[in-house]
Amino acid sequence: EERALKDRAAVEAAEERVAAEVAADMAREKRVAEWREQADRGQADARHQLGLALLDDTKAPTKYVDAYVNFALAAKRGVKPAADMRAKLAELMTEDQLGEARRKVANIESRGN
Repeated sequence: EERALKDRAAVEAAEERVAAEVAADMAREKRVAEWREQADRGQADARHQLGLALLDDTKAPTKYVDAYVNFALAAKRGVKPAADMRAKLAELMTEDQLGEARRKVANIESRGN
């Protein structure tokens, strides 16, 4: 019976951890969606935050490219930390990634965002 109580406590603790992780993921996704909307409206600080979030996203296959795009657009609007992050990130990227990122920046700028 003692073993069953310990097993039950371990299962409950694991369930609580999973529930907390799911809640944190949902909150993060909501913040990212809000930053994305704000970035689409031209808010430079939101672009910077979105870039940071993308770098932290282990599920994003193009995180370097997408983060670079957001840092570059924020930097062009005067967000100094974004310019610093763009430069550091560029050092980690391949030439193909940099080329893709720069094309995306140019495309977004041509649309006025």
